[in-house]
Formats: sequence, structure tokens, C-alpha cells
Amino acid sequence: LNQQSHSESEVKEDDNETAGSLNAHDGAVDLRDASRRKKKKKKKKSCKVPSSNTRSSEDNIENIINNHPYHVDALLQLSDLCKLSDDLSMAAEFIQRALYSLECAFHPSFVIASGKCRLDYRRQENRSLYISLFKHMLSIGSRACYRTALEFAKLILSLDPEGDPLAIILAMDFYALRAQEYDWLLKMFNECEPTRNLSQLPNFAYSIAVAYFQRGDVEAAHAQLQKALIQFPGVLLALTEKCSVQVDSRILSSSFFTEPSIKQSKSLTQLETLYVARSYHVWKESELLPWLENNVHQVLDRVEAGDPLVEEWAGYRQTRYPATPRNILRHILLLDMKDVPVLTNEKRKEPIFGCSGSILTRSSGPLTGHTMLRLINFQTRYYYNDLPKSNPKLDSLIKRQETRPEVGTKLGSLLISPIQRVPRYRLLLKELISYASPSSPEYDNILEAIRLVETATEHINSLVSEQENMQRIIELQKSLCGGRPILVYPGRRLIKEGILMKVSKKCKKPQPRYFVLMSDVLMYCKMTGVPLGEPNSLRCSCVLPLRKCSVKQVLSDKVFNVSCLPLSLNLYSDEPYTSDGWIAALNQTIEQFASEMGHQQPRRAGYLSSIKKAISNFGQSIQKYWVPIYTGRETADRRITN
Repeated sequence: LNQQSHSESEVKEDDNETAGSLNAHDGAVDLRDASRRKKKKKKKKSCKVPSSNTRSSEDNIENIINNHPYHVDALLQLSDLCKLSDDLSMAAEFIQRALYSLECAFHPSFVIASGKCRLDYRRQENRSLYISLFKHMLSIGSRACYRTALEFAKLILSLDPEGDPLAIILAMDFYALRAQEYDWLLKMFNECEPTRNLSQLPNFAYSIAVAYFQRGDVEAAHAQLQKALIQFPGVLLALTEKCSVQVDSRILSSSFFTEPSIKQSKSLTQLETLYVARSYHVWKESELLPWLENNVHQVLDRVEAGDPLVEEWAGYRQTRYPATPRNILRHILLLDMKDVPVLTNEKRKEPIFGCSGSILTRSSGPLTGHTMLRLINFQTRYYYNDLPKSNPKLDSLIKRQETRPEVGTKLGSLLISPIQRVPRYRLLLKELISYASPSSPEYDNILEAIRLVETATEHINSLVSEQENMQRIIELQKSLCGGRPILVYPGRRLIKEGILMKVSKKCKKPQPRYFVLMSDVLMYCKMTGVPLGEPNSLRCSCVLPLRKCSVKQVLSDKVFNVSCLPLSLNLYSDEPYTSDGWIAALNQTIEQFASEMGHQQPRRAGYLSSIKKAISNFGQSIQKYWVPIYTGRETADRRITN
């Protein structure tokens, strides 16, 4: 932010403002220094909160801070509590800590000083940064660091210049006047007025007149101030009362300055009260009050003469300010001024800090059918998750079907709304083409759309299947205990898993073993007695590479042999179809693995031939060079080829 702001040496409050600046390095040093200085008094200092009936809530916030010192929302809440107890230094420190925590989370490409970063306030995660910056701006502004506060106001506006979710435009004129940035304020007003109508805000209408006057452009200042008094006459008496100035009898007897607050809307009165409460210090200068008095009398002359601008703005004040926008209500709520009402008497159906423009927001109540359509996906998921309790037989049937290789996808994945949507498009298009004539000009387009949707469906199904497969491998990895091999490997797929009986010479009785077939290895494990699927439920006995394995059926349909020299396993299952399924899966996986390795060999040979050709071009012998070539196999079987 120091790079974004102008040189602080032009302002008298240079030393104070430098203390209020924020960047990653300074924020870290300040927090660490404060932590070292207050290390012994940390508990006493952090507990300095006002006593109230909500003491338990305050204790909960303190517990969160003690366990998570940089929890942003808790820091903001604790800052408000310290502010209520008039401990402003601690309140400012908590805000700075929250900003430091947020700044540490910035992405490297999120260069906030560039002015090109945007944050959508409608996302819940972004609001803490807006609120922290706003409160920090108020904190440093209260310490008379007006230039720095102005730079923070610019920063907040740059995050969303179109939406301005916190109505920061209501504060920029005040900080610009206090920082004596008159030229910048006038330039901003002239550039934004055609698109944003800043002159229809009381704060800009009066502040622009003051900026002209302070810059020495007296004629423009007179014209702008008289226009502001005609636009918003309700400001005058509130401003003079706040400045402890007694007005003359002509002004008091005029209905133009005494009745506007009754005829205008409450939202406009709220804006005028906000401007007076914040900016009345600006008008306490000795030169401004006589200038204001002179222009008030000229406005009264124009009112008595029947100036058409007076009647025009009398109608505007009743029609253009029907209700307070939500961003202004947020601004007033965060400002927390006693003289400014926080809420109006309007009946608001939505929360102030919520997001407007949501697709779920309706001006009237939704119809019952619309509600059911939106809830149907959640109801389906609810009934599916409740199956183990409501219908155990159906739940066990679904789980058995999901383990079959030809199924390949879990039912829960198919119930996700985006997954359901694409097949619905396909069915809709097929029904549409059944009613379309082949001679129709759109017939070929519909066929192409069906082809694209089918391609997208296959792609989505493959992604879902890969994700489920990887998730299952991770679960198997967690269930292993003892000397655990690494199962999670790029490109590795889970093919089949289950319990088979292992026959050996050492044991008279067959022993159950849990076998896991993957795309490149076969692993069998001993069961520890812990329920399958739980951590430490399996202990790996051996991992067999498929390139060395062979499968053959022996004795009967139930028994088969897996050979991986020098190891040989005799396995069987009580169910013939289970043994047949394992034999087919093993043979198919071994063949597929061999074909994949065969495709890699020509590529490796091509690498060698390219290297030979490159070396021969230099007239050298290949025997003089050793070139390491990765064969693409497992870590234990890597070879160096010369």
C-alpha cells in the first residue's frame, strides 16, 4: 500500500500516518514486537472486555483467540468488545492482527497495490477483508492520519468499484478534504459524475463546494454551494447546530430550511445526518462559516424569486430516495455513530450483510412446486444416506452391486445433481429428435448435439470413476498397519479386492487372506481382527509385480494358482463364480499391463536411436558416453542404459 499511496512527506501528519500504514513486512514486525512487549501481560490484556449478560459469548471468543491467535472473525469481534470498553489501542491491535492474517493468505499474483484486484462481496469468504479494511480505515482516521485513511478508502473502492458494497464513497470526500487533497477530489468527481451521479449525494454536493473554495476558485465554489443548499436544505440547520452556530431570524422564519426534513424521505434524512455527523469539523474553520452564511441568503433570494431549480429538486427529494440501499446500511452499521440511526423503519426482508442479486432471491414468496423442485436433489440424497437404517436389505443389495466390475460406479455418485443433469439433456435430445423430421434443417444439429452430450457423459463418468478409484486406494492405504507399502501411485488403478482362502503346507487348514488387485501389482494381506475398512485392519504380507505373475486353474473350478517365481499361491473360494471372476480379472490385468509395457519399449528405443544419431553427427563414438535413461518402471527396478 505504501507503493500505491503518494509521498507522505507532503502531509503534516507524516509521522503519524507512517505508523498507520500496512504492508506485509511492517505488519509482521509490529505484531511480533507487540507480542514480545506484552508477553507477560497477555492474559490480563486479552481479558479486558466489558461485563454484560453475554459474558459466556465473550469467554467463547477469548477461548477461540487463545487457541487460534489469528482467527479473523474472532479478532474482529474482540476488537468491537475492546472498543465498547474504550480500549481503543487494543481494538486497533486486533484489527491489525486480522489484516496481517488475511495478508499472509494472499496469492502471489494478488498484488493488492496494483489496483487491478477484484473481490466479490457476495462471497462469504471475502467479507472479512472488506470489514477489516473498513475498520482499520476508521481507526487510523481517528488518529488524524487522514491521508493514509484516504488511501485505504481508495483501496476498498478498488476491490469492487462498480458495486461498492460498503458505500466507501460516502467517506472519501471527508478524508480527501482533511488530507487537503482538493485537486484529487475534484478530478474524481468530474470523472465519476457522468456515470455515478455523485452530485445527488449530500456529502459530495457540499464537499465539492468546499474543495473549490479551499483551492481558490471562488465563483465555482459559490455556484456549487448554492446548488447544494437547494438540493439538500435539511443539512443547514443540523450543521449549524452541530457547529454551535446561531442562525439569524430570516433563516429561522423561512420554511425552505425548516420543513424539508418533514417532507423528504427518511433515507435522505439518514444520508444528511451521516454527512453532518462526520464532516461538521470541516465547517468549523473561520473562513467557511461567513461564506456559508452569505450563500444561504443568496439561496433565500432565489427561493423568493421562484427559481425553477427549487421546485425541481423539491420533487426529486420525494421520488429519488425511496429507501436506503443495503451498502449504505452496511456503512452506517460499521461506522457505529451515535448520531446516525443504524436502521430505518422500513420492513426489510433480507439481512443487511447478505448478498443481493442472488438467483434464489425473489420479490414474492416462491411457489410450492418451485420449492419441491429445488429440494428434490437433497431429498434423494437424504433417502439414500438413510438406507442403512430404513431398508438394510436394499442397502446391502446396492453395496453388492457396486462391487461388481461391470458396474464400476457407486450409486451415490450418480445422484449428484450435475451428474444427473447431463443424462437428462441426452434423454431430452433423443425425445426431441424422435419428433423431428429428417428433412428438417435442425435434424443434423440435434444429432451433433446428442453426440457431444454422449461424449461429455462418458468423460464425466470416467472422471467420477477415477476419483472413486483413487479414493478407495487412499482408504486401503489408511487401513494398513505395520510395514506399509505405498499404494497411492500416479496412474495406478484398483481392479478388484476381496477375501480368498490360501492353501499352504505350513497350515493344515486354509487361511483367509484379503487380496487387492491393482493395475500393476497384486497384494495380499492378513486381517488383524479390526473391522474391514477401519484403520489398522490389514497387515500386508506380500506385494507381487504383475509382470512376473501367471495364473492357471488347477484341480477344480474353485481352485487356481498364482505363480510369481519363486512364490506360488494356491487360492480358492467356496463360490465358483468368485474364483472365475478373480481368474478373469487377473488374466485381463496381466495382459493389459504387458501391452502397456510393450508400447513403452519402442518409445525407449526411439530415445536411444535419437541419442546415437546426435552423437554420431559430432563424429564421436557412442561408447565414450554414458547416458541415463529412465525405463518407466517402478523405483526398485530402474535401470541405467549406456
